[in-house]
Amino acid sequence: MSDNLSALLDANLDDLADLPEFVVPPAGAYNAMIQSIEEKKIGEHPAVEMKFSLLETLELSNATDAPVAPGTECSVSFMLDNEFGVGGMKAALKPLQLALGTNSARETMAAAKGAAIMLVTKVRNGKGENADKKYLGIHKIEVL
Repeated sequence: MSDNLSALLDANLDDLADLPEFVVPPAGAYNAMIQSIEEKKIGEHPAVEMKFSLLETLELSNATDAPVAPGTECSVSFMLDNEFGVGGMKAALKPLQLALGTNSARETMAAAKGAAIMLVTKVRNGKGENADKKYLGIHKIEVL
């Protein structure tokens, strides 16, 4: 057993990190950092997930919403087995590609890690059995 795993298992439970919370921040504009853009599977769907750390709330679409705490993490996923997912991914990656001088989506995804951006978000409600869920969407990305 590795030393890290042994230390983890021997630690006081109160000293261990809590389970990360899935956060959908209110629609608005944020100074953010791209943590990662990675391929993944969601169920049986091929997808790309963009993870962000929100550093500062610049403006909220609804003034009654509470700003998120600096460092709040969130993500957006694009299902790549339909034209809307592919188009959404392209729209999100295009400003990054132009600023980073990359060519392919994969090259842009790798180069974007750690990029400082202004992220303008929207929020949509789920459909059907997921009607009670909220999903984050990207309205605009601007590289700072």
